[in-house]
Amino acid sequence: MVLISPPRPPASAPVESWWGSNYTDAEWYSVDLGSTRKIDAVKIYWEAAYGRSYQIQTSTDGANWQTVFGTTAGDGGTDDIAFAPVNARYVKMNGTQRGTGWGYSMWEFEVYGDADNLAAGATVSATSSVENANWSYSKAVDGQRNSVSGSMGWTSNNSLTTNHTEAVTLDLGAARTVGRVDLYPRNDAGNVGQNFPIDFTIRTSTDNVNWTTRVTRTGYAQPGNAVQSFAFPAATARYVKIEGTNLRPNPTDANRYRMAFAEIEVYGA
Repeated sequence: MVLISPPRPPASAPVESWWGSNYTDAEWYSVDLGSTRKIDAVKIYWEAAYGRSYQIQTSTDGANWQTVFGTTAGDGGTDDIAFAPVNARYVKMNGTQRGTGWGYSMWEFEVYGDADNLAAGATVSATSSVENANWSYSKAVDGQRNSVSGSMGWTSNNSLTTNHTEAVTLDLGAARTVGRVDLYPRNDAGNVGQNFPIDFTIRTSTDNVNWTTRVTRTGYAQPGNAVQSFAFPAATARYVKIEGTNLRPNPTDANRYRMAFAEIEVYGA
């Protein structure tokens, strides 16, 4: 777990830097992380005025919010708040009752989560791709780990009823240190784990010409609704390729052989 939002000094520091609200109960404070990230904790350094009742809410678009934590017994000081991991770009402290006659004030509001996903916003190419409102190259790296309407992920487009090879390649934009690839299976109703390859390799390259195999899997069982994580010794790479050489026929798709992922993520370790 790493700090995502930039820290500022807590109350004990010899500088004065804080946020304070009006003297009313319904007040809020939010941060924009700049891109969708996987987060699982918030740390609040309260100044003298604190929240008695408040919620931590998250959003991917700044408009639709979900509550990941709530309390009616806040007592100030420092609050270390952990919750189930969620994807979020925006994080909010939503105050509903003050703990003092003043408003809400914080020395610092910190957000924590996983290390940076190097694949976020990467350029994606493939041997073939379905491009429509639900599936596309870009939806393989859009931060949505579930196959939902409007963002199902990426799938190959060769509607073949015979086995063949498909590959999807991510250009990270610059050479980075990589050491883990996370593949999220499609998990839409009736298709959990479908189109996840049986035999496949994960390869890396610095120039998109010369490739090094980092992971090889054969006879891979059809996964459930959970990330499939593949770690390897850290290496320098700009390009990451997943190549399926033995695909899985999908009975809900006339037994066509496709390769598909809800999301692809790349990490340094």
